[in-house]
Amino acid sequence: MLKINEIFFAVQGEGVNIGKPSIFIRMNGCNLNCNWCDTKYTWHPDYLEASLKMTDDDLIKEIEKYNCSHIVWTGGEPVLQQYDIFDFLVMDLPSEYTYEIETNGTKEITHEFAADAEVITVSPKLHHDYDLDILYNYYQYYRTVWKFVVSATKHIHQIKKKFIEPLALHNEDIYIMPEGQTREEQLQRMPKVIRWAKENNWNFSPRIQILTYNTKRGV
Repeated sequence: MLKINEIFFAVQGEGVNIGKPSIFIRMNGCNLNCNWCDTKYTWHPDYLEASLKMTDDDLIKEIEKYNCSHIVWTGGEPVLQQYDIFDFLVMDLPSEYTYEIETNGTKEITHEFAADAEVITVSPKLHHDYDLDILYNYYQYYRTVWKFVVSATKHIHQIKKKFIEPLALHNEDIYIMPEGQTREEQLQRMPKVIRWAKENNWNFSPRIQILTYNTKRGV
């Protein structure tokens, strides 16, 4: 039984697969509680009653409503439910489906869940202390990109000192995007984030879902 917050059909709004039509399966629950999080409804106590408990059959019926064969496992933190997700992938999901994983990178991921992912997007939270061995396993064994939410110059220094230098990450795998839960905040911060991307030869990622739909969910 999977604890799911919402399922919706949209285009990927961020990162390496930006613009790709995808079925988003947003898992409930997270092991972090970032105060700037734009998906607090997946973990904050005020919203937890909205969690859906779905059987594999229920999930298949929901997925088959959409004319799309690519899934984004997101959250919340999907790795917290990776064993149940893997059982679903093996037992029930038709072979024509592809998937990617979005994770905060704090938890070890099993090879079974990670190996067939088209891409794993690790989005480290700059205020959190990470186990570099866990992060290195993502980098070493799987197709991984790194996505950072930034709003200040100190964040650029943290990305370099805490992640790029100790892990020897490649610039082409780094994506930075503006912190902000509203369209106004995104537009205000985009110019300086683009400047930082150019200065460091990193990728800039807009957040299409916020720019297009502002705070509306499930689009």
